[in-house]
Amino acid sequence: MARLRQLTVEAIARARTPAKGMKWLADADAGRGAGRLYARVSASGVRDFYFRYSTAVGERVALPLGEFARESTPGRLTLV
Repeated sequence: MARLRQLTVEAIARARTPAKGMKWLADADAGRGAGRLYARVSASGVRDFYFRYSTAVGERVALPLGEFARESTPGRLTLV
């Protein structure tokens, strides 16, 4: 699972691509019930941002936000 550290551009860019499946990198813990920003690294090397949270009945939801870019690029997201 993900490590609870602050997400940075360098950490996302340097994250190893998994042989199969996906790897989730989490932003620092925001506390229970707050949801959290994640970066997902897929086996194909694509890096995307997601906001993950749990509903009132405990269902986990991953809301896609967009694709990661090291620098500001139209249609892609980066961290400031």
